[in-house]
Amino acid sequence: MPEYHVHVHGAHEHEVEHETQHGSGLAQSVTLLQIAIALASITVLTCKKWLLVFAGAAAAGGCALWA
Repeated sequence: MPEYHVHVHGAHEHEVEHETQHGSGLAQSVTLLQIAIALASITVLTCKKWLLVFAGAAAAGGCALWA
């Protein structure tokens, strides 16, 4: 299978770097939201309401990174 190499020059290089950094923040945001969902589920199953605080914090962090 042939390999393709892409080299970006000038102004496009800055744009590619910006998109890569934004994608990384989006991935972190989704990860935190998934952790929040998991913690909320554990909270329901175990009836330990103090876990809901951590679920809310993870959700807030995910939303903050998304913006």
